[in-house]
Amino acid sequence: MSICFVDSACGVSLYLYFINIHPKTIKYIWLTGYIINAVGDRESCTVTGKSTITVRGVGPKKYGELCEFGWGEVWYNCSAEKFIPTQLRIQYMDSSIIHMSGNKLNDAKRDRTINE
Repeated sequence: MSICFVDSACGVSLYLYFINIHPKTIKYIWLTGYIINAVGDRESCTVTGKSTITVRGVGPKKYGELCEFGWGEVWYNCSAEKFIPTQLRIQYMDSSIIHMSGNKLNDAKRDRTINE
């Protein structure tokens, strides 16, 4: 997962890349998290005042496929340095849903099932 500034107004975009290692086809994903600054403090959007955001990605993403998602200008904050994910929810084409948060999400990032 990564962030980058896309404009002079400090618009922050979010990108997510991972391989679908589940045999089912992904229909939707929802990613929730927040941004931190260079010293590790949580930051808020200077426009909305919100510090946590949830974004949605649309499939289909088949087994073994590289899943690439991008969301433009989801925050405005010049101090943003890193995105901290708190929850990932994946819905498959058969309507089943899995949730990853806490240790389960950290394990997926560590094992590079979800990139950072």
